Amino acid sequence: MAIKLIANYSKRLGLPGYSSHQFEVSIETEISNTSELPLEAERLYGSLQAAVDAQIQQVGFVPDEHYGIQPAQKPVPGAFGSQTTSTSSVR
Repeated sequence: MAIKLIANYSKRLGLPGYSSHQFEVSIETEISNTSELPLEAERLYGSLQAAVDAQIQQVGFVPDEHYGIQPAQKPVPGAFGSQTTSTSSVR
């Protein structure tokens, strides 16, 4: 009887401006005997950790300290108060 092992490894890194990014990898495998468990768990952990560490080095977009803070906008003349009518049919 095979024993199914499911392993996952996740890492989250804090970035400037209260930002962060995370990467996770999961793998599923089978072993035939419980005596294989310690060695297989060590192998899986090392493989998953190496995979995550290799990928998470690519940071991608990092917002600056002003990201998401919009200055107040003046209303466009004539935009407020205009009415639109939409119609839809349901079948």
